[in-house]
Amino acid sequence: WRINVPSLESWLSMLDKRFGVLTAEFFAEQVAWAKNMVRHLARLLVGSRPACDQRRPSRFARGLFALGLVHARLLPLEGLRPQHVDQDEWEQLFQESQAMGNVPPCALPQCLWQEQVLQPLIVSAHASLQEVQQACEFTMGCLRGALGDMHRELGLAAAP
Repeated sequence: WRINVPSLESWLSMLDKRFGVLTAEFFAEQVAWAKNMVRHLARLLVGSRPACDQRRPSRFARGLFALGLVHARLLPLEGLRPQHVDQDEWEQLFQESQAMGNVPPCALPQCLWQEQVLQPLIVSAHASLQEVQQACEFTMGCLRGALGDMHRELGLAAAP
């Protein structure tokens, strides 16, 4: 018997396909750009952190795909913030987990991103908004740790 366990890449591909169908590929160009960026983050996660129950690929895929939509300026970072996390802490976690300066601003008005990006994301992820938010928080925490590990191994200063 051969059992195929879905990988992070297969989960990301599935989310991309579902999101594309639900949005009639309206954001295909932005999502394609985001996918490229997310692949680099996925490699960082897979290469530096062992897989375990808490770190299942579906959870990382939800977080990475949603964060890719932030990078593509289709969602505001604030729209993915869990209620228990302070806004300043959330932005700092994002910056530290992405090794970036500023948080990219959303290019869409709230009425559009909520209905045409966030809702299809939730349906694509087969999750609640809270589960997507938790996946983002978990994924960013793991990315921050992976970047810190990489900097320590290379003898560099702490991640920005």
